[in-house]
Amino acid sequence: MNDGGSFTLTSGILSQDPIPGGAAVTPINAAVEGFVLGASIEMPRGLRINAVSPGVLEESMERIGAFFLGHVPVPGWKVAKAYSKSVEGRLNGQVFRVW
Repeated sequence: MNDGGSFTLTSGILSQDPIPGGAAVTPINAAVEGFVLGASIEMPRGLRINAVSPGVLEESMERIGAFFLGHVPVPGWKVAKAYSKSVEGRLNGQVFRVW
């Protein structure tokens, strides 16, 4: 990684809003977010680390929407903007929530 580079991880809405059958995913999402927070203060050479936490995508609702009852789907373009902000911005240790 070049000096000043950026790592972007992916968590998800289940870290805060779990679904039935998602007990294995909820702690993974939460762990990713916790790791980003802890690792951000140890990054050398101006490196940054953030996470994007998307809700269920509009584009996925036909296939998996039945698992996300009551969730408001988000358009993929908004999630893409969060990734762009994470990579191209200057923030560090953030979770960009797109819910």
